[in-house]
Formats: sequence, structure tokens, C-alpha cells
Amino acid sequence: MISIDFEMRAVILSPEYMKSMVLFECSSWSFRSFVEQHPVFSLNNDEARLLKQYYNLLYEKLTGTPRKHQKELFDALLEMFHYDFYDTMERFYNENPKTFSSSEVLFRNFLELLNVPGNNCRKVAFYADKLHVSPKYLSAVCKEVSGQTAFELINQYVLKNVKYMLQWSPKSIKEIAMELDFPNLSFFGKYVKRYLGVSPKQYREQLSSDTSSKISD
Repeated sequence: MISIDFEMRAVILSPEYMKSMVLFECSSWSFRSFVEQHPVFSLNNDEARLLKQYYNLLYEKLTGTPRKHQKELFDALLEMFHYDFYDTMERFYNENPKTFSSSEVLFRNFLELLNVPGNNCRKVAFYADKLHVSPKYLSAVCKEVSGQTAFELINQYVLKNVKYMLQWSPKSIKEIAMELDFPNLSFFGKYVKRYLGVSPKQYREQLSSDTSSKISD
């Protein structure tokens, strides 16, 4: 039954957007399973007001006048919402805490390695060696926990760095390729072309064109 004065707010994200944000934490995967079994929670007034404030701000950023850093602002807001949401849900989730399985622990350790500053290795074997498991086993665990293979997750992190550097770094494309540990400029160009659909130069030009268009608008 729904009352006459019922109101609802919803934040709905596509799987593709979630992957691009790389909001992966072992706790979030186990929490998702918990929510599937317990889909309804009653919030107190403070909790409801906090999440509604996030909703209103996210909605404003999506529908308001486009700004130069609109996507970056929205991504940052969504990440803040992500953490506040889990902190809010903690009082429900902690009533029935879940012990991480060995697979989830391995997955978390793998993500921590991906996040090490300066690490740009794209080989599954490199991470498997660090975690003392076989590449095949690491990939199977990643697939089990996240639905994606280790190689796919590595590529997401690498591409996130590639896109950031091409957009914001003043360095040349050759310098970026070296900094990201690509063997040569040709290999870097083929990698970007394969996953972004255009060459590094074209990607930069597109970003520059989009920014100029937004400013003129």
C-alpha cells in the first residue's frame, strides 16, 4: 500500500558508469549481496535528510548549465554519496556481519595493488606473483567476486590513468606513454585506439573541442 503523500528519490547508475568510476571495494560486493536479501531499510530523519541533500545536488549538477568540470564534479559528488550511503547502511549491516571469504580477501588485496601510486603494470602475471597465486586463479577469483576478469579490471585502471593524463597533463603524448610504462609510442597509440576508438592525439583534440564548445555555449 502507498499513501497519497508518498514521495520517492532514486539514484540509478548503469553498470558501465559504475565500472568507469571503479567504485570497487570488497565490502561493497558483500554488501550488495546483503541488500539483495534485505532490500528495504527505514532511515531516521537525519539519514533521510542527508541522502536527499546528495540527491538534490546530484540532480542540480546533471540538469544545470554545463560547466567546464561538470563530469569531474559529478563523479566526485557521486563518490562522496557512495561512502556516505555505506556509512548510513552500516548500522543495518553490522547487525549481521559477514566474514570475508579467502576469495574476497584476495580480490581486495588485488585492488590495493592496482591503487599503488606509480604502478602501471598491465600484466596479470605481475599481480598474481605479488599475491602468490597463479594468473588463472587470480582471474577466476576476480570473475567470481566482481563479474570481471583480472585483465579487464587492470585495463579499467590503466585507461582511467590514460584518459586523465591525456586530458590534464601538459606533457607530450610520447612522455605520457613513457610515464605509463608503455614500451614505445606506437604501442601506446594502438592501445588507446583499441580501447578508446581514436588515437591519443584525436582523443586530446576531442576533449579540447568539447571544452571550447562548452565555454562558447
